[in-house]
Amino acid sequence: MRSNRKNHLFIVLLLNPLGATLAQLLECPFGWGVNAKLIQIPPDQINDGYCDCPISGLDETETNACSGSTQWPGIHANTASTLKFHCPGQPQLQIAVSKVQDGICDCCSGADEAQGVCQDICDEVLAAERQEAERRLHAFREGSLIRKKELASYSKLREKTARDLEVERGYVTSLESRLNDAKDQLTQWKIKRLEQRLVQVKERTAKIATDPEIGILNGLSTDELSWMIVHACQTAGEMQAMFPLEEKDAKFSGNSKDTDSTTCVPLRLAGLDAGLIWESTTYKPKFMNEAVDKILLAELLDFNLQHIDSPVWTQKTLDKGSTHSSKLQRRRLTEVDPENEEGEDLDDNDADSKPRRDPSRDSSKHAKKYEQEERRLQLEQLILGQPFSLSRVALRQKAEKVISLIDAMKETAEGGANMTEDAEETGNSDPGPMIDPVPLPFIRNKLDDRRRVIQTGLDYAVSAKVLMDELEASNPPDFRAVLQSLLIGTLIHENLSFLQFWELLANVVPELQTADEDSKICKIHITCPPSTIRRNSVAIPSMEILKAVEEACIGLLQHAQQSCVVEDKEDALPGDIPNGYGGFYVLNGRDEIDLFHAILGDLTLVDNDETKHERDELSASISTLETELENLQSKISDMVDLVDGGNDGSYGPDGELYSMKNSCHSIDSGKYTYKLCLNDSATQSEGGSGGTNLGKWDGASVDNDGTRVWKWTNGAKCWNGPKRSATVRVTCGIENQIISADEPETCRYVFEMESPIACDESYRLKYGLPTLE
Repeated sequence: MRSNRKNHLFIVLLLNPLGATLAQLLECPFGWGVNAKLIQIPPDQINDGYCDCPISGLDETETNACSGSTQWPGIHANTASTLKFHCPGQPQLQIAVSKVQDGICDCCSGADEAQGVCQDICDEVLAAERQEAERRLHAFREGSLIRKKELASYSKLREKTARDLEVERGYVTSLESRLNDAKDQLTQWKIKRLEQRLVQVKERTAKIATDPEIGILNGLSTDELSWMIVHACQTAGEMQAMFPLEEKDAKFSGNSKDTDSTTCVPLRLAGLDAGLIWESTTYKPKFMNEAVDKILLAELLDFNLQHIDSPVWTQKTLDKGSTHSSKLQRRRLTEVDPENEEGEDLDDNDADSKPRRDPSRDSSKHAKKYEQEERRLQLEQLILGQPFSLSRVALRQKAEKVISLIDAMKETAEGGANMTEDAEETGNSDPGPMIDPVPLPFIRNKLDDRRRVIQTGLDYAVSAKVLMDELEASNPPDFRAVLQSLLIGTLIHENLSFLQFWELLANVVPELQTADEDSKICKIHITCPPSTIRRNSVAIPSMEILKAVEEACIGLLQHAQQSCVVEDKEDALPGDIPNGYGGFYVLNGRDEIDLFHAILGDLTLVDNDETKHERDELSASISTLETELENLQSKISDMVDLVDGGNDGSYGPDGELYSMKNSCHSIDSGKYTYKLCLNDSATQSEGGSGGTNLGKWDGASVDNDGTRVWKWTNGAKCWNGPKRSATVRVTCGIENQIISADEPETCRYVFEMESPIACDESYRLKYGLPTLE
């Protein structure tokens, strides 16, 4: 039976089975060293699925019986020799059974091969092994002492830090309380100043609106007040476009740096003075009455006093700070687009670079945008139909004709014809007046500028009209008083002059429009000479306004010919485009001698020295406390990191890497210098150059055999290959030093490093080192 053959293998192998000749028997090696010999296998045991020649496997070449098994006949199943072959005299050297009798001398005595094949070199080999063992023992003895010292130091530091951490956290609580008190103090100061301004504005508005002496809004209906606000914003937009910020007095809040903004900023600021905010997305008016509302109003006022050239008027614009206007530049008209968040990019040219969205949502959004554009055009046409806009319409029509004529002349010139040649070809001896083509581009640009000025004014007016419609629809109490406050606030914040106010009044109140239709294209003909009416025994305008306008008209009428240029010929080309060309004249805002300066001047947003000093003191206190708190929190974060052993365990077991945190180690190998930094990056450089990124720190781990492994991953991508990476295997040593560098695979770098942190118990057991006392 096969089982009996296994149990009595030596007897079976030395016998010649019955019926088999010597030539039919297979010989294979068995045993090793001085006990090695050949055994004979009969034919019926060849390729029978049972491995009789465990060393060579010659008897089972057509089966898998001898492939890799260590439980072969002739090798006792309960001894260590079934797994490894132990070299005599070299107890630490164990070789695989497959390497026995393979023709390569693995044992220094040659015991793994047939007798006489290998020389005995054990004296030399064992001497080198003893020397290496002594070096390893010395490194372990010294390195383990260093390791124990550093671990003890870290443990002591960690315990102390844990105690200090509780104390520092108590300081944080105290500091946060002091900071909150300081912020509350500043907030209350802002609220107090807001309340003072609201009272001042309310009292002054009532006096300006209804006082018998200077009352400028007496007798006006709510509809007239609303249209005056709209046209005040129209004037503000034209001034914004006509006179850039550097040409205006920057102390006035309406002079926004955002020349492309389409919202009427002065009206928005006037709303704040009246305790009114139009919400960002719906533009519904909201009167701020509660304490939380006062805080918002106080913050808006304080910000605007500090940033007069970039005011804000909602929580959203306040959050965006002084950069909010740049976010709005891409929008055609803020108030006509309530569904679009402020600052959203509407440029469809960038569609390819954006994530694809739900087509149905896109369709709905485009439909909404179409409705909004239709509404904007309707409001624009409504405003253009008002008497105030007649001169604007006339100039736009005239500008279009002149620009068309210039473009036609340019096309003729580009075609190679000039006026003289054309006259000769047609036999016309009178080619007409010669026109200098040099100033034509200048004329065209000036006309384009005028059209831009008018369009900006229209955008501001549409913005105001939307807000006025929403305000009227909300049916607020004392609607007339609110409109009066908004109109006066708009005059204040855009720095409008008394003459500009009269222009608004003369165009809105029908009885004051005394000019005929032909002269209405020049608004000076409406403005001057002024007229007056009475409503309910109230003079419109007041006598003081009337007197001031009469004096101003004397100078304006003297320059009416230059201010209101009207050409006789339809096809005439102007030599220049002065302010007033075609009847459209943009008046300057008020100056210090203006009537309104004395009436409105002290209500402009000006941060005087006294209030600035008070705020600066409170703000400085907050800033100091915030800096202290930030520094303390940073300190606590470092302390927590130390106590926790690194937020991501980066200090390793027992904090063994703490003494090496953020340290860098280098080695020169060939023409390259490699630098590896814990918790940072690994680089490869040549000749002191910047270097190639081998990866970022990816953490430390410990293999099953106790070897420390550090990794850097996700480095620079190799050409036509993977991203670079680096791996360090750490062994016991007295000093931290990289001792070898290799690149076993493309762009995969492997280093060996010595460090005291690896001189632990697992290293001692691995090399059979004695226990240290």
